[in-house]
Amino acid sequence: MVNRVDALTVAGFGALPLLIGLGLVALLSRLGGWGTRTAVIVAPVPAPAPIVVMTLPADFDGVSTLTPAVCHVVLAVVSVVAVLALGRKASVPVELSAAQNGV
Repeated sequence: MVNRVDALTVAGFGALPLLIGLGLVALLSRLGGWGTRTAVIVAPVPAPAPIVVMTLPADFDGVSTLTPAVCHVVLAVVSVVAVLALGRKASVPVELSAAQNGV
């Protein structure tokens, strides 16, 4: 049996959880640094799970196994970088940013 998955579905399965998670981090980062610190630890944890649960048991050839695995590892790194960027953005005091803009 052959299953086909289009590129839009693959992109959506990666982008939607990342978007939802980063939106949640953006909201929680306003409440203090604990949200960002927690997200840096929690965000990359679910990214490699599909490698073990779906990709390896699918019995793909080498390239077809390696490509989604690398994709999930990169998604874990991107999530950490994005969370850290959100944390830096939230930690800039409003008074300081207004003073820098000459307001």
